[in-house]
Amino acid sequence: MKVWTGMFLVALLLGTACSRIESKASDESQIPTGTPPPEFDVDRMRPANLSRLGLVKPKLQLSPQQRKYLDESIPPEARKILENAERFDLLGEIDKDESSEEDSRSFVPNRLIPIRTEKDKLEVLEAFYADAAKEDSPAICYEPHHGIRAEFGGETVEIEICFSCARFVLKRGAKEYFGTIVREGRKSEELFELMLKSSGENQQ
Repeated sequence: MKVWTGMFLVALLLGTACSRIESKASDESQIPTGTPPPEFDVDRMRPANLSRLGLVKPKLQLSPQQRKYLDESIPPEARKILENAERFDLLGEIDKDESSEEDSRSFVPNRLIPIRTEKDKLEVLEAFYADAAKEDSPAICYEPHHGIRAEFGGETVEIEICFSCARFVLKRGAKEYFGTIVREGRKSEELFELMLKSSGENQQ
Protein backbone atom coordinates (compact mmCIF):
# COMPACT_ATOMS: atom_id res chain seq x y z
CA MET A 1 0.00 0.00 0.00
CA LYS A 2 2.83 2.40 0.89
CA VAL A 3 4.56 1.64 -2.42
CA TRP A 4 1.44 2.45 -4.44
CA THR A 5 0.89 5.64 -2.46
CA GLY A 6 4.49 6.73 -3.10
CA MET A 7 4.19 6.03 -6.83
CA PHE A 8 0.97 8.02 -6.99
CA LEU A 9 2.57 11.05 -5.32
CA VAL A 10 5.57 10.95 -7.68
CA ALA A 11 3.29 10.78 -10.72
CA LEU A 12 1.24 13.67 -9.38
CA LEU A 13 4.33 15.84 -8.87
CA LEU A 14 5.66 15.07 -12.34
CA GLY A 15 2.31 15.90 -13.88
CA THR A 16 2.22 19.23 -12.07
CA ALA A 17 5.74 20.14 -13.21
CA CYS A 18 4.93 19.30 -16.83
CA SER A 19 1.77 21.38 -16.74
CA ARG A 20 3.77 24.39 -15.50
CA ILE A 21 6.31 24.01 -18.29
CA GLU A 22 3.59 23.67 -20.91
CA SER A 23 1.80 26.71 -19.56
CA LYS A 24 4.96 28.82 -19.74
CA ALA A 25 5.76 27.66 -23.27
CA SER A 26 2.20 28.37 -24.32
CA ASP A 27 2.35 31.90 -22.95
CA GLU A 28 5.62 32.60 -24.77
CA SER A 29 4.38 31.23 -28.09
CA GLN A 30 1.49 33.68 -28.03
CA ILE A 31 3.79 36.72 -27.92
CA PRO A 32 4.04 38.24 -31.41
CA THR A 33 7.50 39.20 -32.57
CA GLY A 34 9.08 40.85 -35.57
CA THR A 35 10.75 44.11 -34.61
CA PRO A 36 10.69 46.32 -36.54
CA PRO A 37 8.14 45.79 -39.36
CA PRO A 38 9.19 46.27 -43.01
CA GLU A 39 7.74 49.79 -43.23
CA PHE A 40 10.00 50.97 -40.41
CA ASP A 41 13.14 52.20 -42.20
CA VAL A 42 15.88 52.54 -39.59
CA ASP A 43 18.42 54.02 -42.00
CA ARG A 44 15.96 56.68 -43.13
CA MET A 45 15.05 57.66 -39.58
CA ARG A 46 18.60 57.63 -38.26
CA PRO A 47 20.58 60.90 -38.72
CA ALA A 48 23.30 60.88 -41.36
CA ASN A 49 26.99 60.99 -40.45
CA LEU A 50 26.36 59.46 -37.04
CA SER A 51 29.57 58.49 -35.26
CA ARG A 52 30.05 54.81 -34.53
CA LEU A 53 30.03 53.72 -30.92
CA GLY A 54 32.63 51.65 -29.10
CA LEU A 55 32.57 48.82 -26.58
CA VAL A 56 31.01 49.32 -23.14
CA LYS A 57 31.26 46.98 -20.15
CA PRO A 58 28.23 47.10 -17.85
CA LYS A 59 29.02 46.51 -14.18
CA LEU A 60 26.31 44.76 -12.21
CA GLN A 61 26.13 43.19 -8.78
CA LEU A 62 23.96 40.13 -9.32
CA SER A 63 23.30 37.03 -7.30
CA PRO A 64 23.99 33.63 -8.95
CA GLN A 65 20.25 33.21 -9.53
CA GLN A 66 19.93 36.66 -11.11
CA ARG A 67 22.95 35.98 -13.34
CA LYS A 68 21.39 32.68 -14.44
CA TYR A 69 18.10 34.35 -15.33
CA LEU A 70 19.86 37.13 -17.24
CA ASP A 71 21.84 34.54 -19.23
CA GLU A 72 18.60 32.77 -20.17
CA SER A 73 16.66 35.84 -21.29
CA ILE A 74 19.57 37.92 -22.67
CA PRO A 75 22.22 35.31 -23.50
CA PRO A 76 25.94 36.21 -23.57
CA GLU A 77 26.13 36.13 -27.38
CA ALA A 78 23.32 38.71 -27.58
CA ARG A 79 24.89 40.85 -24.86
CA LYS A 80 28.13 40.84 -26.85
CA ILE A 81 26.33 42.51 -29.76
CA LEU A 82 24.55 44.96 -27.46
CA GLU A 83 27.75 45.98 -25.69
CA ASN A 84 29.90 46.16 -28.85
CA ALA A 85 27.17 47.82 -30.92
CA GLU A 86 28.39 50.54 -33.25
CA ARG A 87 24.77 51.53 -33.87
CA PHE A 88 22.49 51.56 -30.84
CA ASP A 89 18.94 52.94 -31.01
CA LEU A 90 15.98 53.29 -28.70
CA LEU A 91 12.62 52.74 -30.39
CA GLY A 92 9.25 53.99 -29.26
CA GLU A 93 5.61 53.82 -30.24
CA ILE A 94 4.62 57.12 -28.66
CA ASP A 95 1.36 59.13 -28.68
CA LYS A 96 -0.05 56.97 -31.43
CA ASP A 97 -3.72 56.44 -32.26
CA GLU A 98 -4.15 52.67 -32.00
CA SER A 99 -7.91 52.64 -32.55
CA SER A 100 -7.49 51.63 -36.20
CA GLU A 101 -4.94 48.89 -35.54
CA GLU A 102 -6.17 45.33 -35.93
CA ASP A 103 -3.63 43.97 -33.46
CA SER A 104 -2.61 46.29 -30.62
CA ARG A 105 0.08 43.78 -29.61
CA SER A 106 2.17 44.52 -32.69
CA PHE A 107 5.10 46.90 -32.27
CA VAL A 108 5.20 49.63 -34.92
CA PRO A 109 7.71 52.29 -33.78
CA ASN A 110 7.17 55.90 -34.76
CA ARG A 111 10.18 57.32 -32.94
CA LEU A 112 13.86 56.47 -33.04
CA ILE A 113 16.49 57.87 -30.70
CA PRO A 114 20.06 57.14 -31.81
CA ILE A 115 22.37 56.76 -28.85
CA ARG A 116 25.35 58.99 -29.59
CA THR A 117 27.77 58.27 -26.74
CA GLU A 118 29.20 55.22 -25.01
CA LYS A 119 28.15 56.79 -21.71
CA ASP A 120 24.46 56.77 -22.70
CA LYS A 121 24.69 53.25 -24.13
CA LEU A 122 26.26 52.01 -20.90
CA GLU A 123 23.56 53.69 -18.82
CA VAL A 124 20.77 52.09 -20.87
CA LEU A 125 22.30 48.61 -20.75
CA GLU A 126 23.08 48.68 -17.04
CA ALA A 127 19.52 49.78 -16.25
CA PHE A 128 17.88 47.22 -18.54
CA TYR A 129 20.15 44.33 -17.48
CA ALA A 130 19.45 45.08 -13.82
CA ASP A 131 15.68 45.14 -14.37
CA ALA A 132 15.76 42.01 -16.57
CA ALA A 133 17.85 40.02 -14.08
CA LYS A 134 15.18 40.25 -11.39
CA GLU A 135 12.69 37.58 -12.42
CA ASP A 136 9.11 38.66 -11.77
CA SER A 137 5.60 37.48 -12.57
CA PRO A 138 4.38 39.22 -15.74
CA ALA A 139 0.83 40.19 -16.61
CA ILE A 140 -1.06 38.42 -19.40
CA CYS A 141 -1.13 41.43 -21.72
CA TYR A 142 1.48 42.15 -24.37
CA GLU A 143 1.41 45.61 -25.92
CA PRO A 144 5.04 46.68 -26.48
CA HIS A 145 5.72 50.40 -26.88
CA HIS A 146 9.50 50.45 -26.39
CA GLY A 147 12.45 48.75 -27.97
CA ILE A 148 16.21 48.52 -28.40
CA ARG A 149 18.04 47.89 -31.66
CA ALA A 150 21.78 47.20 -31.74
CA GLU A 151 24.05 46.49 -34.71
CA PHE A 152 27.56 45.05 -34.68
CA GLY A 153 29.64 42.99 -37.10
CA GLY A 154 26.79 42.48 -39.53
CA GLU A 155 24.46 41.18 -36.79
CA THR A 156 21.44 42.83 -35.22
CA VAL A 157 19.77 42.36 -31.86
CA GLU A 158 16.23 43.69 -31.44
CA ILE A 159 14.31 43.82 -28.17
CA GLU A 160 10.60 44.56 -27.82
CA ILE A 161 9.56 45.69 -24.35
CA CYS A 162 6.11 45.87 -22.80
CA PHE A 163 6.58 47.73 -19.54
CA SER A 164 2.84 47.44 -18.83
CA CYS A 165 3.02 43.67 -18.47
CA ALA A 166 6.75 43.40 -17.57
CA ARG A 167 7.63 41.24 -20.58
CA PHE A 168 10.21 41.50 -23.33
CA VAL A 169 11.20 39.55 -26.42
CA LEU A 170 14.77 39.50 -27.74
CA LYS A 171 15.38 38.59 -31.36
CA ARG A 172 18.77 37.72 -32.82
CA GLY A 173 18.56 36.35 -36.33
CA ALA A 174 16.19 33.39 -36.28
CA LYS A 175 16.50 32.98 -32.50
CA GLU A 176 14.07 34.43 -29.99
CA TYR A 177 14.36 34.69 -26.22
CA PHE A 178 11.65 35.62 -23.74
CA GLY A 179 12.12 37.40 -20.45
CA THR A 180 10.46 39.45 -17.75
CA ILE A 181 11.47 42.61 -15.95
CA VAL A 182 10.86 43.75 -12.42
CA ARG A 183 7.40 45.29 -12.03
CA GLU A 184 8.24 48.17 -9.67
CA GLY A 185 11.04 50.71 -9.44
CA ARG A 186 12.25 50.16 -13.00
CA LYS A 187 15.12 52.46 -13.83
CA SER A 188 15.10 51.34 -17.47
CA GLU A 189 11.53 52.55 -18.01
CA GLU A 190 12.30 55.96 -16.50
CA LEU A 191 15.38 56.25 -18.71
CA PHE A 192 13.50 55.26 -21.86
CA GLU A 193 10.71 57.74 -21.21
CA LEU A 194 13.14 60.55 -20.48
CA MET A 195 15.18 59.97 -23.64
CA LEU A 196 12.18 59.46 -25.92
CA LYS A 197 10.24 62.47 -24.67
CA SER A 198 13.24 64.78 -24.69
CA SER A 199 13.95 63.96 -28.33
CA GLY A 200 11.05 66.11 -29.53
CA GLU A 201 10.76 64.02 -32.70
CA ASN A 202 7.55 62.23 -33.55
CA GLN A 203 8.41 60.10 -36.55
CA GLN A 204 5.39 58.65 -38.26
